[in-house]
Amino acid sequence: VPNAVKYTLAWGQGQMASQTETSRTFTEMAPGTYTIEVKANAPEGSKEYADSDYATIDVTVDEPLPPLEFEFEVSLKTATAAQVTVTPSRLDETYYVGITSLEEFDEYSSRELTEMITAYVAEQGASVLTTGEAQLLPYALPHKTEFVVYAMGMTEEGESTTKVKHAEFATTAF
Repeated sequence: VPNAVKYTLAWGQGQMASQTETSRTFTEMAPGTYTIEVKANAPEGSKEYADSDYATIDVTVDEPLPPLEFEFEVSLKTATAAQVTVTPSRLDETYYVGITSLEEFDEYSSRELTEMITAYVAEQGASVLTTGEAQLLPYALPHKTEFVVYAMGMTEEGESTTKVKHAEFATTAF
């Protein structure tokens, strides 16, 4: 608002604030609908300008979503192949999924795995992310070897939304 020197905000159960900035971020608000009122304040003692009327907006804060979880199912294990199904708890969420040997997986901390996956997605782009149920059919695997199927929730912008979750499986002998 031209010539406004500050803004008065009112919300909730009589909470009020005064500020010079033209935007405000509310954090840690419980789920529910809030009416936020804002008015522009004229310079103190001004005869030329007056405070504006309050403008109102209703804002709804939704319940937070439960954390994204993954269910891993490994079937049809043979000496050199397996069928792996990864099912996220929310089918519309994007995530990265992969398979590696247990030996290689154990070489890295959770933080290092997250950093490596994040860097890979940044390099390759969102096309390496998956939504919905993933069916993996790895073949030409070494026999009698332990493996890990792992998944990590990620936004299309490459931000992790979960820690790396995993399940172990092994190929059989010939």
